[in-house]
Amino acid sequence: WEREKEEKERDREEGKRDDSGPSVELFYDDDETEENTPTPTNRTPTTTPTNRTKVISGDIDYNIEPDEIDAVLSKAQVLIVEDEPVNQNLAMMLLDEVGATYELAHNGQQCLEWLEKANFDIILMDRQMPVMDGIMATKALRTEAQWQTIPVIAVTANALIGDREECINAGMDDYVSKPIDAMILYKKMAYWIGIRETLDDDRLK
Repeated sequence: WEREKEEKERDREEGKRDDSGPSVELFYDDDETEENTPTPTNRTPTTTPTNRTKVISGDIDYNIEPDEIDAVLSKAQVLIVEDEPVNQNLAMMLLDEVGATYELAHNGQQCLEWLEKANFDIILMDRQMPVMDGIMATKALRTEAQWQTIPVIAVTANALIGDREECINAGMDDYVSKPIDAMILYKKMAYWIGIRETLDDDRLK
């Protein structure tokens, strides 16, 4: 205790002799230093510009007019990542209804292979699949610069808060629960495709 008291007294005296003004202590992440700390102008845009809490809690306003939904989705290139034939057929049927073009991947590994050879506006990602699940596939694709802004919507039977958080934290942008409500799916797809277009336009300026 006496040693601690002496150290405090010494620090106080040194502070009196320092005329440089108040000090500001900077805190950095493990991979940052004062020299390479990113500034607001050189930070990489986030893949989920909307507040993640709102996505998880379902507080986003997807108020999009039907005509706008049709206009966006009729031109959309969609990658379906799903291993169950029944769910594959349902997804394809729903996309046929709005005139979207799509390809099918049976697992996360095939998803990554498709991304290497074709461009997509959005990915509908099942969460649980063999070979590579949706969580692992999303984490993998988010490491590549060219796939940073492509929207990924989880299609999952698990609607619990913890499951939503896992999907969003892996890099997905949103989720829809099974059984799928067609209009909810359409609104979320149109919303996120619009967000992606805005991000890409900003990068080209």
